Amino acid sequence: MPNTNTLTIESIINDRNLSIVFQPIIENQQQDIFGYEALTRGPVGTHFHSPSLYLKQQKNKVA
Repeated sequence: MPNTNTLTIESIINDRNLSIVFQPIIENQQQDIFGYEALTRGPVGTHFHSPSLYLKQQKNKVA
């Protein structure tokens, strides 16, 4: 697991430590796949893996 104390967005990008995942967008009535949403994730086990955790951390820094 990466050292989260020294992990920055810049280091993640420079180290190419990003993952792209594709989430299907489902049409409600017939449950058909309408399209896909591409999501970027940081390293697993860090606050950069989930955007909600990262954004929450950044909000706490500002407050």
